[in-house]
Amino acid sequence: KKKLGGRPAETPDDVVYLQGLQRRGALFGTPSQDYDDAYQIEYARNHDGVIISNDLFRDAVDKQPFMQRAAFRTWLKQHVLSFTFIGDEFCPNPEFQLPFLSRGPVSILQ
Repeated sequence: KKKLGGRPAETPDDVVYLQGLQRRGALFGTPSQDYDDAYQIEYARNHDGVIISNDLFRDAVDKQPFMQRAAFRTWLKQHVLSFTFIGDEFCPNPEFQLPFLSRGPVSILQ
């Protein structure tokens, strides 16, 4: 989203594109009143997924029982792919190593 006066814009930049992704099943929304991080994490856990985000999920870690936080941080490190854009080019973190998923190794280029 573009920022106006330091605040996120109310409307995404390309609504038509996002609607197309949603129709193809590549993009899912979460209820606005819900904690969206929980949906992302649960979906990734249940589907051997990788979360593409620059979120550090600190609040999700804080919600874990104290004795489970280290293991949860490890899981996040293995399943959250940070990224940047250089111009219009999407650039995933080149140091990210895909975890060995239960369905076998997966290339980031697929």
